[in-house]
Amino acid sequence: PGYEDYYLWSDGILDDDGNRQPPNNWLSLWSFSGWEWNEERQQYYFHQFSIQQPDLNYRSESVRQEMKDVMTYWLDIGIDGFRVDAVPHIYEDEQLRDEPINPDSGVDSTNWNYLEHIYTKDQPETFELVYSWRAHLDNYTNTVGGDTRMFMTECSSDMDKLVRYYGNEYGTS
Repeated sequence: PGYEDYYLWSDGILDDDGNRQPPNNWLSLWSFSGWEWNEERQQYYFHQFSIQQPDLNYRSESVRQEMKDVMTYWLDIGIDGFRVDAVPHIYEDEQLRDEPINPDSGVDSTNWNYLEHIYTKDQPETFELVYSWRAHLDNYTNTVGGDTRMFMTECSSDMDKLVRYYGNEYGTS
């Protein structure tokens, strides 16, 4: 109890024959649907990567606070910073809209590159979350002292999106 909204869940939809289907066409980076049925909960959960790695629901204030608490825990132990993997994939479209087909992909419809990822990558909220994590590290340093903590993100996005992860022209938000 208390963790019900920590992941991205959906009831899915019923097709014309009454069969349960995922709520949209989102794909996993490892191919095939990014949605997996959970029998116990009777809902689909979303995973951009492995089935064993359900996406966290960063729209939940509890999840965002939990991540800051985890950062603080490790900072208190004495680490010098963080590297955050796959940052562009943190948020997904809240309305769970289908992604458009990429007309230039030339790949099978189960391949991640088959779609244009306008709803599962580089969402506006992602940039704000990254800025808030940087601010959290800076506030920690201002409170306890010491050197500036490192915050590095891994990002494979188009250049117009990539520069936004750095904040303004001075590299800060």
